[in-house]
Parts: sequence; structure tokens; C-alpha cells
Amino acid sequence: MTRTILILSLLLAATATAQPTPRSKPATTVGTTTSYEGCTKSWAFACNKPDGRGGRYGTAHEMTHCERYTLQPDGTFTTRRQVGGSAGTYTIVKNTVTFTSPNQDGTTHRFELVLAPDGSTLGTMKRL
Repeated sequence: MTRTILILSLLLAATATAQPTPRSKPATTVGTTTSYEGCTKSWAFACNKPDGRGGRYGTAHEMTHCERYTLQPDGTFTTRRQVGGSAGTYTIVKNTVTFTSPNQDGTTHRFELVLAPDGSTLGTMKRL
């Protein structure tokens, strides 16, 4: 009898551990605050400037423009640019991040960027 109870309890234990565990829902936001930044270069021109001797000249200088996206675990994001920025919400589905932010006229602006599988890049921006 004791042997039968022991065998039954072993079988029950084996059956219980063999049950599949419920799948966890994939994350739709980042786990910790994460920032991505991308920079581009352009040229600024100033043409037809007076040279002080009655002549005119043009100049050019290189400018760097950077944009930073900061994603929060609560599903919100902010952007920072040389001029201005924005804020809104985001969701991650597979490797696509969908951003939604309000426009001044009450409509919403929605766009998507691809997130690298290892999280190292968002679109062309690199994780900081």
C-alpha cells in the first residue's frame, strides 16, 4: 500500500511538472528608460553679404542636427531636437515601434520606426 501511494505521488508530481506553463504576453514597452539619438550634417549658406569694401561674398559652414528619442516604461516618449521637441505615446509590436503624438490642431500624428532585435538601433538612431 505504501509502495502504491509512493508510485502514485511520483506519477502525479511528474504530470504536474510536465504541464505547459502559460505564455507570457510580449512586452509592448521598454523595461527601463531608453534613449536613442541620431545626428546629420548639413551646410548653411549666407550669400551676398557685404564685405565692407563695396563688394559682396558668400560663406558656408557645416552644421550638425541631432534628434533624441527617450522611451519610458509607462509607454510615453519625448523627443529633443535643436529646435523644439514633442511627446506622446508608443507601443512595440515585434520589432516595430509605433509613435503617436498630438498635433496643435487636435489631430494625431502617427509614425513607425524599426527596432533592431537586440535593441541597439531605432530606425537610424543608436541607443545611448
